[in-house]
Amino acid sequence: MPAGASFPSGISPDPPATDSTPGLDADHTQTPDAILHIRLHRGFAKATRDLYPMIIPHLRAGYRTRVTGHSTRGAVAAITGL
Repeated sequence: MPAGASFPSGISPDPPATDSTPGLDADHTQTPDAILHIRLHRGFAKATRDLYPMIIPHLRAGYRTRVTGHSTRGAVAAITGL
């Protein structure tokens, strides 16, 4: 990224995901989801549970909402849309 480049709303880029990245959850264990009644990747399920309460206050009746993302965030966006 060029020097001085920034992301909107104070969002910073993620560090590269490598085997040596501290906190990298490389466990692909699926977990049953009690709300959706499907099995989800454990990390995607946790990320969705963490995100959902943050977006609920911003949803308005009568408006359509689109949630998007790429790669991991795309998976979380898809699950959130369910």
